[in-house]
Amino acid sequence: MIIYYAIFFVAFILVPLDYVNNKSWTQPIFIALSIFLIAFPAFRSVGVDNDSINYNLIFKSSEDYSFLDILTGNYWENTERGYFLLNKFVSIFSDDVSYVFIIMAITTGYLNYSFIYKNSRFPFLSILFYISFFYLYRDFTQIRYAFSCACIFWFINFYLDKNYIKSFVLLIVAIMFHNTAIILCVAIPFVIFVRNPIVFLILPVICLLGFFYNPFPLLLSIPNIPSYMLNYVDEDGGGGLVVSLLGFIIIASYFIFKRQITLNERESFIFRFFAIGVALNMLFIQSAIFQRFTYLFFQFSILIVPLILSKLLLSNARYWVVFTHFVIAVFLLYYGCKMISIDLIRPYYQ
Repeated sequence: MIIYYAIFFVAFILVPLDYVNNKSWTQPIFIALSIFLIAFPAFRSVGVDNDSINYNLIFKSSEDYSFLDILTGNYWENTERGYFLLNKFVSIFSDDVSYVFIIMAITTGYLNYSFIYKNSRFPFLSILFYISFFYLYRDFTQIRYAFSCACIFWFINFYLDKNYIKSFVLLIVAIMFHNTAIILCVAIPFVIFVRNPIVFLILPVICLLGFFYNPFPLLLSIPNIPSYMLNYVDEDGGGGLVVSLLGFIIIASYFIFKRQITLNERESFIFRFFAIGVALNMLFIQSAIFQRFTYLFFQFSILIVPLILSKLLLSNARYWVVFTHFVIAVFLLYYGCKMISIDLIRPYYQ
């Protein structure tokens, strides 16, 4: 289990490189760290994580269906078509599910870390943020969800670049690998047309209602909701409590230092997107399954936190900002190490 702790400590000690402007030094280190973070889940064995045994069964079952069966949804497995098609394609060349893990890890990791490097003001802090909150849950366990979320990073990127064809294609791919991405069809119009920043401060406060009333069972009354979702009604919630608290602190920090933090349209769009995730997490705090939806938005915190810090770094309180940068890194290290517990991420002990 020591290897998991080593990953977080290495990412932590690299955070000061955010202040090194020489890319000839920092870029190779960032690439090397990214390659290792990709290779670690790519070459794991079946059984190291919670879901790989089920993924192996899905891989074996793909041999029983034709490409046409999968494309038309003529199969019984509760698996999105994109991922099932990938399994079918790999099964033609090999009977080893490891190749599926390798492909998923490479594509997910490349999308994640290239996005971070391109868009984050402090890429090493962002990568520590990503692995502390998302890496163990996504890249090892929920690999379909991980790939879908990675696609959403670039969907937003291409949308803001007005490259609508690429953004639309990525959204379709994201939905084909995990249907959680469908929520984007509702969120994007809201983010586009609701621009008042005060709304995104008030919204999480209103959504505190979720601490007292669970609206998830109400959603299940909507027609055509998949029947398997009923299995999640009695799941324990509360796993997103830190996300709610941290998210609200980030939003409040923006408004407290609003004079020093001027966001352009691109940055403001991402901030609004992130704030929706915080609000939804508060509203559905009692439903663990709904955290898949909220984390889809909250993942943009890996950009928002460095963005706020970099804006404040231009003020007279730059030494306090550097200290805050360090404190955040320490918190992320602590949080990531706590997630390694076999009581939370079973069975990460091999």
